[in-house]
Amino acid sequence: MARRPRCPGRSGSEGSGGPPGRRPPRRRRARQNPAALAEHRDRAVVVGAGPNGLAAAIALARAGRAVTVLEGADTAGGGCRSAELTLPGFVHDTCATVHALALASPFLRTLPLAAHGFVPVHPDAPLAHPLDDGTAAMLERSVDRTAVGLGPDEAAYRRTFAPLARDAGVLFAQVLGPLRRPRHPRALARFGVDAVRPAETLARSRFRGERARALFAGCAAHAMLPLDAPVSAAFGLVLAMAAHAVGWPVARGGSQRLADALAAHLRTLGGTIGEISRQSWNMMYGIAMMTPTISATCT
Repeated sequence: MARRPRCPGRSGSEGSGGPPGRRPPRRRRARQNPAALAEHRDRAVVVGAGPNGLAAAIALARAGRAVTVLEGADTAGGGCRSAELTLPGFVHDTCATVHALALASPFLRTLPLAAHGFVPVHPDAPLAHPLDDGTAAMLERSVDRTAVGLGPDEAAYRRTFAPLARDAGVLFAQVLGPLRRPRHPRALARFGVDAVRPAETLARSRFRGERARALFAGCAAHAMLPLDAPVSAAFGLVLAMAAHAVGWPVARGGSQRLADALAAHLRTLGGTIGEISRQSWNMMYGIAMMTPTISATCT
Protein backbone atom coordinates (compact mmCIF):
# COMPACT_ATOMS: atom_id res chain seq x y z
CA MET A 1 0.00 0.00 0.00
CA ALA A 2 1.39 3.38 -0.97
CA ARG A 3 2.25 5.74 1.89
CA ARG A 4 0.34 8.94 2.20
CA PRO A 5 2.63 11.94 1.52
CA ARG A 6 3.34 14.21 4.45
CA CYS A 7 1.78 17.62 4.45
CA PRO A 8 4.23 20.39 3.63
CA GLY A 9 5.16 22.60 6.52
CA ARG A 10 5.02 19.94 9.27
CA SER A 11 7.99 19.38 11.52
CA GLY A 12 10.53 17.03 9.93
CA SER A 13 9.10 17.35 6.43
CA GLU A 14 10.44 18.93 3.32
CA GLY A 15 8.45 22.12 3.69
CA SER A 16 9.33 22.83 7.29
CA GLY A 17 12.17 25.21 6.59
CA GLY A 18 14.68 23.09 8.52
CA PRO A 19 16.31 19.67 8.54
CA PRO A 20 14.11 16.61 8.98
CA GLY A 21 13.19 15.84 12.60
CA ARG A 22 13.51 19.43 13.79
CA ARG A 23 10.67 21.78 14.59
CA PRO A 24 10.62 25.13 12.83
CA PRO A 25 11.73 28.06 15.01
CA ARG A 26 8.91 29.73 16.92
CA ARG A 27 7.92 33.16 15.89
CA ARG A 28 8.30 35.79 18.56
CA ARG A 29 5.16 37.46 19.70
CA ALA A 30 4.98 41.11 18.94
CA ARG A 31 5.19 43.16 22.10
CA GLN A 32 1.93 44.82 23.02
CA ASN A 33 1.77 48.38 24.18
CA PRO A 34 1.48 48.43 28.02
CA ALA A 35 -0.84 51.42 27.82
CA ALA A 36 -3.14 49.52 25.45
CA LEU A 37 -3.12 46.52 27.75
CA ALA A 38 -4.02 48.70 30.72
CA GLU A 39 -6.86 50.31 28.79
CA HIS A 40 -8.18 46.89 27.79
CA ARG A 41 -7.94 45.63 31.36
CA ASP A 42 -9.90 48.60 32.67
CA ARG A 43 -12.84 48.04 30.31
CA ALA A 44 -15.82 45.87 31.22
CA VAL A 45 -18.76 44.49 29.26
CA VAL A 46 -21.98 43.45 31.00
CA VAL A 47 -24.40 41.25 29.06
CA GLY A 48 -28.01 42.06 29.91
CA ALA A 49 -29.52 45.39 31.04
CA GLY A 50 -31.83 44.02 33.71
CA PRO A 51 -31.67 45.46 37.24
CA ASN A 52 -28.85 43.08 38.24
CA GLY A 53 -26.82 43.82 35.11
CA LEU A 54 -27.30 47.57 35.54
CA ALA A 55 -26.37 47.36 39.22
CA ALA A 56 -23.21 45.41 38.33
CA ALA A 57 -22.33 47.98 35.67
CA ILE A 58 -22.80 50.83 38.15
CA ALA A 59 -20.54 49.08 40.66
CA LEU A 60 -17.85 48.68 37.99
CA ALA A 61 -18.20 52.28 36.84
CA ARG A 62 -17.88 53.52 40.42
CA ALA A 63 -14.67 51.49 40.67
CA GLY A 64 -13.23 53.39 37.71
CA ARG A 65 -13.93 50.93 34.90
CA ALA A 66 -15.22 51.94 31.49
CA VAL A 67 -18.44 49.93 31.19
CA THR A 68 -20.66 48.96 28.28
CA VAL A 69 -23.92 47.09 28.87
CA LEU A 70 -25.22 45.03 25.95
CA GLU A 71 -28.95 44.38 25.70
CA GLY A 72 -30.83 42.31 23.13
CA ALA A 73 -34.25 43.90 23.72
CA ASP A 74 -35.44 47.31 22.55
CA THR A 75 -35.39 48.73 26.10
CA ALA A 76 -33.39 48.14 29.23
CA GLY A 77 -35.08 46.63 32.24
CA GLY A 78 -35.27 42.84 32.06
CA GLY A 79 -37.96 41.93 34.61
CA CYS A 80 -38.52 45.63 35.39
CA ARG A 81 -40.26 46.64 32.18
CA SER A 82 -43.58 48.36 31.61
CA ALA A 83 -45.62 48.74 28.44
CA GLU A 84 -49.00 49.90 27.14
CA LEU A 85 -50.50 46.46 26.63
CA THR A 86 -54.17 47.36 26.36
CA LEU A 87 -55.20 50.97 25.68
CA PRO A 88 -52.99 54.01 25.05
CA GLY A 89 -52.00 55.64 28.32
CA PHE A 90 -52.61 52.52 30.43
CA VAL A 91 -49.22 51.24 31.58
CA HIS A 92 -48.82 47.63 32.69
CA ASP A 93 -45.83 46.02 34.37
CA THR A 94 -44.83 43.03 32.26
CA CYS A 95 -43.10 41.16 35.10
CA ALA A 96 -42.10 42.58 38.51
CA THR A 97 -44.47 45.05 40.15
CA VAL A 98 -43.58 45.21 43.86
CA HIS A 99 -40.09 46.49 44.71
CA ALA A 100 -39.57 45.70 48.37
CA LEU A 101 -36.05 44.44 47.76
CA ALA A 102 -35.14 47.62 45.89
CA LEU A 103 -35.64 49.46 49.18
CA ALA A 104 -34.01 46.72 51.23
CA SER A 105 -30.94 46.31 49.00
CA PRO A 106 -27.73 47.53 50.67
CA PHE A 107 -26.38 48.52 47.24
CA LEU A 108 -29.43 50.18 45.70
CA ARG A 109 -29.94 52.25 48.83
CA THR A 110 -26.66 54.03 48.04
CA LEU A 111 -27.86 55.20 44.61
CA PRO A 112 -29.69 58.49 43.89
CA LEU A 113 -32.58 56.73 42.16
CA ALA A 114 -35.14 59.34 43.24
CA ALA A 115 -33.15 61.99 41.37
CA HIS A 116 -33.61 59.92 38.23
CA GLY A 117 -37.37 59.45 38.55
CA PHE A 118 -37.88 56.35 40.71
CA VAL A 119 -40.63 57.13 43.25
CA PRO A 120 -41.89 54.21 45.40
CA VAL A 121 -45.60 54.38 46.27
CA HIS A 122 -46.78 52.50 49.36
CA PRO A 123 -50.28 51.06 49.85
CA ASP A 124 -51.95 51.25 53.26
CA ALA A 125 -51.14 47.55 53.80
CA PRO A 126 -48.37 45.76 51.91
CA LEU A 127 -50.50 42.77 50.96
CA ALA A 128 -53.69 40.80 51.52
CA HIS A 129 -54.17 37.08 50.94
CA PRO A 130 -57.80 36.24 49.96
CA LEU A 131 -59.38 33.16 51.52
CA ASP A 132 -62.19 30.88 50.37
CA ASP A 133 -64.66 32.28 52.94
CA GLY A 134 -64.51 35.74 51.35
CA THR A 135 -62.23 37.29 53.96
CA ALA A 136 -58.52 38.04 53.63
CA ALA A 137 -55.46 37.72 55.81
CA MET A 138 -53.74 41.11 55.97
CA LEU A 139 -50.03 41.73 56.28
CA GLU A 140 -49.63 45.19 57.78
CA ARG A 141 -46.49 47.26 58.20
CA SER A 142 -46.79 46.65 61.93
CA VAL A 143 -46.01 43.16 63.21
CA ASP A 144 -48.46 43.64 66.07
CA ARG A 145 -51.37 44.73 63.83
CA THR A 146 -50.71 41.77 61.55
CA ALA A 147 -50.57 39.33 64.46
CA VAL A 148 -53.89 40.57 65.90
CA GLY A 149 -55.66 39.60 62.68
CA LEU A 150 -54.39 36.01 62.75
CA GLY A 151 -56.53 34.69 65.62
CA PRO A 152 -54.94 31.69 67.34
CA ASP A 153 -51.56 32.41 65.72
CA GLU A 154 -51.18 35.93 67.12
CA ALA A 155 -48.43 34.98 69.55
CA ALA A 156 -46.67 32.61 67.14
CA TYR A 157 -46.57 35.23 64.39
CA ARG A 158 -45.20 37.83 66.78
CA ARG A 159 -42.51 35.44 68.03
CA THR A 160 -41.48 34.64 64.44
CA PHE A 161 -41.43 38.07 62.84
CA ALA A 162 -40.79 40.59 65.61
CA PRO A 163 -37.09 39.58 65.89
CA LEU A 164 -36.74 39.52 62.09
CA ALA A 165 -38.26 42.98 61.70
CA ARG A 166 -36.00 44.27 64.49
CA ASP A 167 -32.88 42.81 62.84
CA ALA A 168 -33.96 43.52 59.25
CA GLY A 169 -31.13 45.94 58.54
CA VAL A 170 -28.33 43.54 59.48
CA LEU A 171 -30.10 40.59 57.84
CA PHE A 172 -30.61 42.42 54.53
CA ALA A 173 -26.94 43.40 54.55
CA GLN A 174 -26.02 39.74 54.98
CA VAL A 175 -28.48 37.93 52.68
CA LEU A 176 -28.56 40.56 49.91
CA GLY A 177 -24.90 41.55 50.02
CA PRO A 178 -21.66 39.84 49.00
CA LEU A 179 -20.71 36.63 50.79
CA ARG A 180 -18.69 37.46 53.86
CA ARG A 181 -18.10 36.37 57.43
CA PRO A 182 -21.30 37.09 59.42
CA ARG A 183 -21.03 40.30 61.42
CA HIS A 184 -24.14 39.45 63.43
CA PRO A 185 -24.03 35.65 63.76
CA ARG A 186 -26.81 35.40 66.33
CA ALA A 187 -29.35 37.25 64.16
CA LEU A 188 -28.29 35.28 61.08
CA ALA A 189 -28.50 31.96 62.93
CA ARG A 190 -32.01 32.79 64.17
CA PHE A 191 -33.04 33.48 60.59
CA GLY A 192 -31.16 30.54 59.09
CA VAL A 193 -32.67 27.86 61.33
CA ASP A 194 -36.09 28.57 59.83
CA ALA A 195 -34.92 29.67 56.36
CA VAL A 196 -33.44 26.29 55.40
CA ARG A 197 -36.75 24.51 56.01
CA PRO A 198 -39.49 23.86 53.45
CA ALA A 199 -42.17 26.53 53.61
CA GLU A 200 -44.91 23.94 54.11
CA THR A 201 -43.12 22.36 57.07
CA LEU A 202 -42.48 25.70 58.74
CA ALA A 203 -46.06 26.90 58.22
CA ARG A 204 -47.64 23.72 59.58
CA SER A 205 -45.31 23.43 62.57
CA ARG A 206 -45.40 27.12 63.51
CA PHE A 207 -49.02 28.12 62.84
CA ARG A 208 -52.30 26.38 63.67
CA GLY A 209 -54.78 28.47 61.71
CA GLU A 210 -55.50 28.80 58.02
CA ARG A 211 -54.99 32.57 57.93
CA ALA A 212 -51.37 32.60 59.11
CA ARG A 213 -50.47 29.55 57.04
CA ALA A 214 -52.01 31.06 53.89
CA LEU A 215 -50.31 34.41 54.45
CA PHE A 216 -46.90 32.82 54.85
CA ALA A 217 -47.43 30.40 51.93
CA GLY A 218 -48.38 33.29 49.64
CA CYS A 219 -45.08 35.02 50.40
CA ALA A 220 -43.06 31.81 50.06
CA ALA A 221 -44.64 31.02 46.68
CA HIS A 222 -42.53 33.82 45.17
CA ALA A 223 -39.61 31.38 45.39
CA MET A 224 -41.08 29.60 42.35
CA LEU A 225 -40.21 26.37 44.16
CA PRO A 226 -42.56 23.70 45.47
CA LEU A 227 -43.57 24.66 49.00
CA ASP A 228 -42.21 21.33 50.24
CA ALA A 229 -38.75 22.09 48.80
CA PRO A 230 -35.88 22.83 51.20
CA VAL A 231 -35.05 26.53 51.64
CA SER A 232 -38.41 27.65 50.21
CA ALA A 233 -39.23 29.07 53.66
CA ALA A 234 -36.42 31.62 53.21
CA PHE A 235 -38.38 33.49 50.54
CA GLY A 236 -41.46 33.75 52.72
CA LEU A 237 -39.42 34.99 55.66
CA VAL A 238 -37.51 37.59 53.63
CA LEU A 239 -40.55 38.99 51.83
CA ALA A 240 -42.69 39.17 54.97
CA MET A 241 -39.77 40.72 56.85
CA ALA A 242 -39.38 43.27 54.05
CA ALA A 243 -43.09 44.13 54.24
CA HIS A 244 -42.69 44.99 57.91
CA ALA A 245 -39.33 46.74 57.56
CA VAL A 246 -39.55 48.72 54.30
CA GLY A 247 -42.99 47.98 52.82
CA TRP A 248 -44.05 46.56 49.46
CA PRO A 249 -44.04 49.63 47.19
CA VAL A 250 -44.82 49.91 43.52
CA ALA A 251 -43.03 52.36 41.23
CA ARG A 252 -45.00 55.45 40.28
CA GLY A 253 -45.38 55.28 36.49
CA GLY A 254 -44.51 51.57 36.33
CA SER A 255 -41.56 49.31 37.07
CA GLN A 256 -39.78 50.65 33.99
CA ARG A 257 -39.04 53.76 36.05
CA LEU A 258 -36.71 51.75 38.30
CA ALA A 259 -34.79 50.37 35.33
CA ASP A 260 -34.68 53.79 33.69
CA ALA A 261 -33.33 55.34 36.90
CA LEU A 262 -30.55 52.74 37.08
CA ALA A 263 -29.69 53.30 33.42
CA ALA A 264 -29.69 57.08 33.85
CA HIS A 265 -27.36 56.88 36.84
CA LEU A 266 -25.03 54.56 34.92
CA ARG A 267 -24.77 57.12 32.13
CA THR A 268 -23.87 59.88 34.60
CA LEU A 269 -20.91 57.67 35.60
CA GLY A 270 -19.80 57.37 31.99
CA GLY A 271 -21.31 53.96 31.27
CA THR A 272 -23.09 53.17 28.02
CA ILE A 273 -25.88 50.81 26.97
CA GLY A 274 -25.76 49.29 23.50
CA GLU A 275 -28.38 47.26 21.66
CA ILE A 276 -27.32 44.08 19.89
CA SER A 277 -29.22 41.48 17.92
CA ARG A 278 -30.97 38.73 19.86
CA GLN A 279 -28.76 36.12 18.18
CA SER A 280 -25.59 37.94 19.26
CA TRP A 281 -27.01 38.46 22.75
CA ASN A 282 -27.75 34.75 23.13
CA MET A 283 -24.24 33.87 21.95
CA MET A 284 -22.55 36.32 24.32
CA TYR A 285 -24.75 35.25 27.22
CA GLY A 286 -23.78 31.63 26.58
CA ILE A 287 -20.10 32.55 26.52
CA ALA A 288 -20.50 34.50 29.76
CA MET A 289 -22.14 31.49 31.43
CA MET A 290 -19.21 29.25 30.43
CA THR A 291 -16.48 31.73 31.41
CA PRO A 292 -15.14 31.61 34.97
CA THR A 293 -15.83 34.95 36.64
CA ILE A 294 -15.52 36.59 40.01
CA SER A 295 -19.04 37.53 41.00
CA ALA A 296 -20.37 39.99 43.54
CA THR A 297 -23.96 40.54 44.56
CA CYS A 298 -25.03 44.06 43.72
CA THR A 299 -28.77 43.89 44.34
